[in-house]
Amino acid sequence: MSRDKGRIATGRGLTAGLLLVAAAAAFAAAHPPQTPVATAHAKPAPGEDILDPDGPAGNPGWQSWGRASGPCGEGRPCTWERTVGGASDDKISAVATLPNGDFVIAGNSRENSGSFYDAWTLGVGKDGRLLWRQAFGGAQTDQIQDLAVTTDGEIFAVGHTRSQGAGESDLWFLRLADDGTVRERRTLGGEHNDRARAAAPDAGGGVFVTGFTASEGAGGRDIWIMRFSPDGTPLWTRTIGGAGYDDGYDIIAMPDGGAAVTGFVWTDDSRGFDLAVIRLSAAGETVWRRSFHRAAFEAGTALDVTPDGGLVVLGTTSTDGLRDQDIWAIRLNADGEMLWQQTYGGPKPEEPWGLAASASGGFLVAAQTFSKGAGGDIWLFRLTPDGAIAWERTHGGPKWDHPSALLEMPEGGMLIAGHTASKGAGFEDGWLLRLDAEGRF
Repeated sequence: MSRDKGRIATGRGLTAGLLLVAAAAAFAAAHPPQTPVATAHAKPAPGEDILDPDGPAGNPGWQSWGRASGPCGEGRPCTWERTVGGASDDKISAVATLPNGDFVIAGNSRENSGSFYDAWTLGVGKDGRLLWRQAFGGAQTDQIQDLAVTTDGEIFAVGHTRSQGAGESDLWFLRLADDGTVRERRTLGGEHNDRARAAAPDAGGGVFVTGFTASEGAGGRDIWIMRFSPDGTPLWTRTIGGAGYDDGYDIIAMPDGGAAVTGFVWTDDSRGFDLAVIRLSAAGETVWRRSFHRAAFEAGTALDVTPDGGLVVLGTTSTDGLRDQDIWAIRLNADGEMLWQQTYGGPKPEEPWGLAASASGGFLVAAQTFSKGAGGDIWLFRLTPDGAIAWERTHGGPKWDHPSALLEMPEGGMLIAGHTASKGAGFEDGWLLRLDAEGRF
């Protein structure tokens, strides 16, 4: 779900499988819980290039290892991988590029509080070296779901908190310094569940945010969209939805100063849930709204702007719950009219979580696949402008591996962020993969 803006969540919603909770909350819940078991995964063998394996100072319980293909900046692609985490459950939820070319990472861990998640941010250099780490959270679960970095280097983080605010969970909005420390924090919400899932920087130095609210709107959950000024002041909020469950999963700023959102809406008829795309003006007024139906359950997970001012949208489509999810790609023109659609997948479930539209007109996709690779691997593929697969790769190991964010780098190549149970220090570790232009290490 992320371009150069970051995205997505841990325990946040869609992480490793759509779980039905009254069918709609399915899309908003994590995969069925598994009991964490500390597993000793293999460390890099002697001779691999270990990148500061002890990580930043002052992080007891954390381990990190990495390997690089060779020195960066010597006329060859800079490729590397890194895991971060402790003995339990650590997931990267978002990544964004800083103006100097380094990266800011956000994630969530259960190391310190047992059954509750705490959030953290991490600075990572272009060469994969860890620069700093900040951890924060309260007595209950607090999670960062996405990051947005403005052109002048302001870092915004969004998610939800159960330790602060007015209700069961409140939207959590953080403005961060360039070392990850919190400059300002806000909570928004009412007495029920209210959460942010995605953020995108706007042209004026502020940020657009989407997610869901159960405290406002017309139904059990409504899509919640808002805009914040550069200093973090809310400028406007909008709710979109009906009597059932509706949710916003990704947001992108548009060239005219407005925004576009994707997620799902309940249709109030036998169709169930439809993939939704909503186009907003800079002032938050609805320009157009579309819903797309193919089988029984559809939901949008990521979108990006195409070179012609239209949109490409990724989502899932399913006729039988978790068992037959395929990836659904839809190309729209600037007025929201469908230009083409394609599905991708095999006999087992697939979920798309990263998307980047290239200047050449093609698209880069990161998904989790159970039909290819070792099972539960990261599936990386590039689409041509008309939706055909140009090439594809899988990355992973004997257990499950999941992408949460994807950046295509201006100098070539890409960065995938997510989590892995196939390597690292614990049950699940955060995983970063810096790959070349064809998805190779």
